[in-house]
Amino acid sequence: MATLTLYLEMVGTEPGVYYETLKGYGNYRNVISEVRTRSVAAGAAPFCQQLAKNLRVLFDLTLKSGPPGFKALNTSSTADRTMLDTDLLCYICETRQLSILRRFDPTRFASFLAQSPKAAGSTANMVRNNMVVGIMSEIYLDRIATDITAATFAVYHEWMHNKTNWTAGEDPNWVHRLVGGGLSEENDDGLKGLTPISAQQMNQRLTLRNRQFLDGVPIR
Repeated sequence: MATLTLYLEMVGTEPGVYYETLKGYGNYRNVISEVRTRSVAAGAAPFCQQLAKNLRVLFDLTLKSGPPGFKALNTSSTADRTMLDTDLLCYICETRQLSILRRFDPTRFASFLAQSPKAAGSTANMVRNNMVVGIMSEIYLDRIATDITAATFAVYHEWMHNKTNWTAGEDPNWVHRLVGGGLSEENDDGLKGLTPISAQQMNQRLTLRNRQFLDGVPIR
């Protein structure tokens, strides 16, 4: 069995100060506690590094929710253009104005905003010369006020859309039709956290091969 790698790519300036509203991610606990402010200058982990750590906890639960499709799990706070088609990438946009979708397909982005003005993220099959060149997932930090808990949930939600069977023409909004799905619910007003249902559904789809949209990743 292969290794699943989760990649994040910051677009814009990474927050030096952020906050969290969650006491723990493990064992499907999504307990809202006091707001805790984190400052990188005071010794907190950089935002994307901590975000990758949070996502690893959720995906550890996801992989344990059903038959394992991967022998190992890696996370990275920067993207790599050599990633596999089973890996996942999410762009962490400082603002919606820095959206990767807006940069490469402004007309489609405008349409998306008109339909979902409060959305914290988006996922799209990116097309060039009438051919799909990759699946793009992104979240917008200005929509979640640099709340790293909300960012963790929003990335997981967009990755559920990312694992749509695009080749077969599946509707990416299958995600929103899960009953009691927690992180599968529409994320305009915040997500409620990981549930066994959302973990199981995601686990069943992790081996789908969806090439990620890499045009927004700098050549390093």
